[in-house]
Amino acid sequence: MPPQMVTPRKSYSALITPRDQPCASVNLPKPMLLELSTGLIHKIVWASFGSNTDSWFFAFQTKDGANSFRFGTGTPSALHQYITQLSVSKLVLESVRVQLGDNDSFLAWSRSSWAASGIPLPLLNKLRSLSSAMREWGIVSKGSLKPGCWPLKSAQWSRRGSYYLHCNGRHMGDWKGEAIRDAWHKLWQDEEAEDLRPRIQNELAVSQLLRLSALYLIKKLVCCH
Repeated sequence: MPPQMVTPRKSYSALITPRDQPCASVNLPKPMLLELSTGLIHKIVWASFGSNTDSWFFAFQTKDGANSFRFGTGTPSALHQYITQLSVSKLVLESVRVQLGDNDSFLAWSRSSWAASGIPLPLLNKLRSLSSAMREWGIVSKGSLKPGCWPLKSAQWSRRGSYYLHCNGRHMGDWKGEAIRDAWHKLWQDEEAEDLRPRIQNELAVSQLLRLSALYLIKKLVCCH
């Protein structure tokens, strides 16, 4: 199936080879469509969607090499406040990443700093164990990762309490589903587990590259039509 030529009101689908398998189907927020249509965005480096249509976060690099981001009006107000606090440091602000979740939950981080709200307790406890300092700020937990525990590359969680963290080359998780838990334990208990880690990292990098390639094709479609 070829890439779909669509209007801003329709979903964008992108097809990435090899093997002609579709790997992305994205309904881009209108503000981001407008940003892309200017032609000033060189590449999108991060994207996350939350629990409503106006809850989203995009980080991107402009053609002049600057790093920037946009977030939707429906993202949690606590997240807005955290990002505002980061604005005192350009270096920290440029590297901010946000993972949005169910029921207005989020985890935001930049370098060693992180803030979270509504995430499962097992994930919060793991972040606590990886942090040199942590405090509560209303409904938000904030912390600073220990040396050797950052950068944080990826974070995922479910409403059942399962989570996955990719932190400074390490893969950590806690699974509530029996099947995935058994598979995870078997993977790392394998006597050749140390040899599997580079392969897993490479597969994760390829997956991320495919997602970004899909977004790049979407940008081309917007610019050309």
